[in-house]
Amino acid sequence: MDEGVSIQAQKRRILEYVLYKKLNLANEDIFIEEGVSGGIPIWDRPKGQNLKRRLDTGQYRTLLL
Repeated sequence: MDEGVSIQAQKRRILEYVLYKKLNLANEDIFIEEGVSGGIPIWDRPKGQNLKRRLDTGQYRTLLL
């Protein structure tokens, strides 16, 4: 059975990218949804819906997945 990259590894790579690009990223702007298949579309996931509501405010300029 193949497994994807761990959540911690994904988070670490995103944080490295944020530092490299000198982007602002608050802890509350990181959405981690453990136990949900990557095959489920992001907007169909509970935290994905929360993310969509935040994006709809227009206050964000960058989205990293």
